[in-house]
Amino acid sequence: MLVTLATNQAIASGASSTATYSPSSVQKVFIKVEDPTGNNAQEATVTVQIGSRTIVNGVRMFTLGAFSTLSTGGAQGANSQTFASLDFGSWQCLNNDNLYVTVSAPTALDAVDISAIVDEPMAGSEQIMYNVYTDQTFTASNVLTAIITGQSESTVIDENTNNVTMTTATHSSSPNLVSACNWYENGSFGNGTFYLTHVGILAQNDIPMDTTFNYSVADLDILCAQVVPSTSASVVKASESANNAVIANQKKVVSQV
Repeated sequence: MLVTLATNQAIASGASSTATYSPSSVQKVFIKVEDPTGNNAQEATVTVQIGSRTIVNGVRMFTLGAFSTLSTGGAQGANSQTFASLDFGSWQCLNNDNLYVTVSAPTALDAVDISAIVDEPMAGSEQIMYNVYTDQTFTASNVLTAIITGQSESTVIDENTNNVTMTTATHSSSPNLVSACNWYENGSFGNGTFYLTHVGILAQNDIPMDTTFNYSVADLDILCAQVVPSTSASVVKASESANNAVIANQKKVVSQV
């Protein structure tokens, strides 16, 4: 079901605002940042937590918006307003954990809207998190998708011929950034020519793969969507929620006969 966490929340320069909700499970979070006054919506950063577990680790709205175009198929805003749609699979909120969405503003923001899809009983138990990496060599576990962007919105990478080496248990490759941007350009509507020259796709895996990334270019970010192995407790809770939904629906059908 759709729930509201924050509406038209202004955030002062250098400050943060945390919106919270108490669900049984979390499937998606939608964020809209507006800054027509300062034109800095894309520089806001987002952290999402379920209890003490961080599932988005302080990622710029520019990067989240660029990633979102891969699933939404539409433009995700510009400097004055930026949107992000985050699909988390389904995280079970164990031990009465709350959902926390924190937006941090390097400069003042006029309005932030946050909503979420929660408590969907048939969503299963696969858990997805989003980590941004700034190291030039690192290993990320269970990678589904990886995109690369500059650390500044002024960084254009679509003509950058430097390579990124990616190594998994089954293969290794070293595409250049031109190829990564070419993939993004052909897999996303993007936002005019802005995102299309600033973002590249490095990986889209049907099966999660532990991946080591290595590149020499400074001031780049790699955002990875990663599957988090489900605990036995979360699997049991997801199964119970699905069973309860089926039983409730069956009772409703019987009562209508």
